[in-house]
Amino acid sequence: MLIGDYFDEVSRSIHEHQTAGFIRSSDLFTDARSDDLGYLRATLTFHDGSELHLREYVRISGGVTLRLAFAYHFQDPLGRLRFRYDNARHRPPLPSGTHKHVGEDVLTCDAVSPAQVIQEIVAGHLNPRDG
Repeated sequence: MLIGDYFDEVSRSIHEHQTAGFIRSSDLFTDARSDDLGYLRATLTFHDGSELHLREYVRISGGVTLRLAFAYHFQDPLGRLRFRYDNARHRPPLPSGTHKHVGEDVLTCDAVSPAQVIQEIVAGHLNPRDG
């Protein structure tokens, strides 16, 4: 897989959720730095006004997606943090590089993809659509 293929996968996931009515609008920017390295940034606005801000610096190596740096920040319609996945360094160091912020808590977790985060939001954080 090349970086362009990865960007297409993310774009398809966003489009599928937009077509289903969960995402009201999306702004996706991709920058392929080489065949295997790239940067992705997106803002997704869900039907209830909540937003997901995605940032990734990604390398594709041997068919594996390596997220060198990432943050997936989900906020309510008033801009308050609901959760954020990232791999930023912390002081004191965390047991795992990948972690999730929920309120004041920082939880270690497995790596997730943008598609998994979108699915988590759709399944657990959105109220049923009106009408």
